[in-house]
Amino acid sequence: MSGWQEIQAFRKRHGSYQAAVTGLARFLNRFVSFELCMLGLSSGKPHDFETSDRYPARQVTEGDLFHQSLHPELQGVDFQFAFERNDICVANFDGSTIVGYVFASREPTEVIDGVTFFFPSWVFYSYGSMTAPSLRGQRLARTRWPINTAARKRVPDCDSRDVFFMNVANAETLRSDVSDGVPSIRLGYAVWLRFRGKLWIWNSPAGRRNGLGFRHSA
Repeated sequence: MSGWQEIQAFRKRHGSYQAAVTGLARFLNRFVSFELCMLGLSSGKPHDFETSDRYPARQVTEGDLFHQSLHPELQGVDFQFAFERNDICVANFDGSTIVGYVFASREPTEVIDGVTFFFPSWVFYSYGSMTAPSLRGQRLARTRWPINTAARKRVPDCDSRDVFFMNVANAETLRSDVSDGVPSIRLGYAVWLRFRGKLWIWNSPAGRRNGLGFRHSA
């Protein structure tokens, strides 16, 4: 497939607006490193979508088991820090092989070198959501969602809802957020930008009012 055909296929799948946003972000990233992210909060409403038993989800509490069980397409990651601080991990299984996963934490988390995502202590931060590329489109995240919510509800003194951020240029992530059917509330935007050795961070007023966004790592 030629470059022009790839652009046309991308626009057909995601729409002209998203294609323009993604294209502009990729162009600008040639000159400066940055991310413009949309902030969100799950609404807390019960899920009303169907789930499949083909790739059942369950909580994983051992880091060694998690890393040793990863599907070949998901290997090369290191989430040992998440298990050391007792973050919640929920994974989809194909037999004994993990084919998808997501994490949830109550602690501010460094997302890249020098940038930490912060949020209110009464909610969770959902991060690291991933599905084996060969199984994308089968809505594995839907199967993880009820198990993840149930695990969060068992944590005392905490709301079971979660906050998250999504790069506005990441068309696949934005598309899955809509297609997975999990209701959420948009809470503004956050930006980090690194230029000539300096790191700049900006959070929209809505994000600041709700106590979440990016900050410089300690």
